[in-house]
Amino acid sequence: MMRTMVAVVVGVFCAAVLAGCSSDPAPDPEFDPASLCAEVHTSGALPECTAGFDEAPYLRLPESSAQSPYGALVADPDGGGVFATTGGDLPVADSVLETIDPQVSEDDSAAAGNDYANLVYRATVSDGEVTELTPVARVSTGALMQSLLAGRSLEGQISEYIGDGYDLTPTLPVRIDLADTVTERDGRTLLPGTVVNATKASHTQDGTALPALADASDRNPLRADFTAGVELERFPSMHSAFDDELVLAWTDSSSGMGVELFPTIADMAELHQLDKEWQVTQHGSPTSGPTLALRLF
Repeated sequence: MMRTMVAVVVGVFCAAVLAGCSSDPAPDPEFDPASLCAEVHTSGALPECTAGFDEAPYLRLPESSAQSPYGALVADPDGGGVFATTGGDLPVADSVLETIDPQVSEDDSAAAGNDYANLVYRATVSDGEVTELTPVARVSTGALMQSLLAGRSLEGQISEYIGDGYDLTPTLPVRIDLADTVTERDGRTLLPGTVVNATKASHTQDGTALPALADASDRNPLRADFTAGVELERFPSMHSAFDDELVLAWTDSSSGMGVELFPTIADMAELHQLDKEWQVTQHGSPTSGPTLALRLF
């Protein structure tokens, strides 16, 4: 699986040779990390938010000027990245975006590289464009997933098994309940989930009856390694820069992916609204596993 190594590294911030990144490691005198979120650790090179506030916005950025705003670097739906701030999204100079350099990682872990997706920055803005980014704090993946996804449900459809693979069009009703707490395993942050109508009938959030997937008999998508237990994992820049994917893993070697529900710092700070719809397509050959069309509740 492709992973990325990102030029922005906590502790040294950005290498001085990289255009658009501040090489000054001095803390921002106007930034109070204690006000950022409910739980902040300050023992590292950057303060780290490890738990969001109980009520939205779960992450609270300090006030700042239009010329030097706080915010987050996130994927642009039209390609590349934009800088999300309380005043709206700002374009980012190519010299800054080029410091996000996707490469194949030797470390098969979502934690390798991709620091931009876990950093709060203070930007320098010139003529309406971000020309420099200085990291001021880190937000743990656990805090992001706990605040935005834990304890919620995904409802929609899952595709049928058709004998030699899976249909690409989801038609069978499905509900997945997400665990109340994220877990850590082998350096990875995971959010477990359970297909609640795998073997017995259930209901949606609004009370609509859900038949058991097992009732689909030979068309039941849950078979072999595709079981009622799943895990969600966050992968920034999975295949290329800013290809930020949320993965639904059936096993360590079998998973689906989709970009819409990827939780960001901008979502946590309510600079953006987390997408409710999630289209999940199986890695590798799309017909080798179920396709899902889900909505977050």
